[in-house]
Amino acid sequence: MMSYVGIVASFVGAWIESSIAVCVALKFIAGRQSNESFAGVAATALMGAPVYWFFNAVFRLPFISGIPAIIVWMYALRKIQNLSWRTALLLAVVMWLISGVFGLAFIPARGPLN
Repeated sequence: MMSYVGIVASFVGAWIESSIAVCVALKFIAGRQSNESFAGVAATALMGAPVYWFFNAVFRLPFISGIPAIIVWMYALRKIQNLSWRTALLLAVVMWLISGVFGLAFIPARGPLN
């Protein structure tokens, strides 16, 4: 069982990784987004976790909960970054791909915090 310190460290690590993915993805998207600062990027990255958690808690099936979660998260992306639906979808796909590369490149090692 993971300790509270391990849970917090895991959350902060995932948040930083997600923030970097959002920052890199925003650089690929043409146009001027509202919150390209690191604080705006961190807020954007932080929105994904509670949205997914909520829908996962309601539906209890990862694939089924992922569909409304991505729609709500794209709506949040639109509002936070002042994007169109198409750009929010493109941003979400680019962030997903970048996160996938991070997941392959930085496989978490088992250590004292895990």
